Amino acid sequence: MNNKNVLFIGHGSPMNAIEINEFSESWKFLSQKIKKPKIILAISAHWYTDGQFVRTAEINEQIYDMYGFPRELYDIKYEPKNDVDFAKRIISELDVKEDNSWGIDHGIWSLLCKTYPHSDIPVVMLSVDKNKSPREQYEFGKELKKLLNDDIVVVASGNIVHNLQLIDYNKQDGFNILLKEDNYSEGFYFDSLVQYVGVGYNVGHYSGTHLVLRHILSLDYLWNNVRVRNGAYGSGAIFSTFGDFTLWSYRDPNLTETLDIYYNIAEYIANFDADNNELNKYIIGALNTLDVLMSPSAQASYSLAQYLTESPYEKYDEIVSEIKNTTVTDLKKLCSEFEDRRASSFKCVLGAKEKVLKNKELFTQTIELK
Repeated sequence: MNNKNVLFIGHGSPMNAIEINEFSESWKFLSQKIKKPKIILAISAHWYTDGQFVRTAEINEQIYDMYGFPRELYDIKYEPKNDVDFAKRIISELDVKEDNSWGIDHGIWSLLCKTYPHSDIPVVMLSVDKNKSPREQYEFGKELKKLLNDDIVVVASGNIVHNLQLIDYNKQDGFNILLKEDNYSEGFYFDSLVQYVGVGYNVGHYSGTHLVLRHILSLDYLWNNVRVRNGAYGSGAIFSTFGDFTLWSYRDPNLTETLDIYYNIAEYIANFDADNNELNKYIIGALNTLDVLMSPSAQASYSLAQYLTESPYEKYDEIVSEIKNTTVTDLKKLCSEFEDRRASSFKCVLGAKEKVLKNKELFTQTIELK
């Protein structure tokens, strides 16, 4: 099977289905880049199930699983046929069961109505098993691949783009955000097997050296400790131009262990060492985050952000110079900014009820999501 026949597309706002923009136009272009398939195997993050399921009904009933959007979006009709034989083959050869309670949701039809607007290609809907670990998902994918050929295109879709109806696009005077007392923390819990662990605080300023440090933390310290050793799907760090420092993990089996890793960053920085070649790799990586290839619309958004935040171009040159001249000594000088942060940071955890409530003393309040 050709790897070009496997597509992951962050579907973004459902409005892309009725708008003409760079995203929807790129989806149209996809159909010109790959051979027209005979079957589309669709995997949507919106069909998130306890076990692995495939739809076997002859017609894919369209689901409008989004709310608060214009009427035009709900007028779109996209109900392609299923390839029942292929669906049943998946059931017979893999640990997958039949389930017709779900249809083709907006994570899939909002893409395909642009890519293949005539809905003339059979679509087989396959769910995401929430119980599988990343390794188990990977192993399942290897077995699934044995059933595929060049006449089948796999389309997987998902993104973090919910509650867009709450955005006030006409607000001109910004948003008043009241941060509560230091160490204010919230623990949200629901029916989940994993956690999303976030910590944030302000280090007082922002420099090119911070960007190099962010690269080191994300690719070395957090990668090795949160992901490799402790099994989270991902983790990272980011600095804002206002000095806000944020750490995050996702699909994380741990909670307190990840927090301990976050709060031991000062010790890691104090003991950090790297030769010139290794440090140069981090410096180049930090520079790459500033000098990215942007579309015209992205350039416009960036320029607008620079204007609204009153960021002079001289500041950009200053940051670049600081990155290029960063030394191990410069990095270690930042150590004090990360010390004793347990009592002066904000925490937000979204995760399993058992995990959150077992550690409820860590949170100012715990909230059940229903």
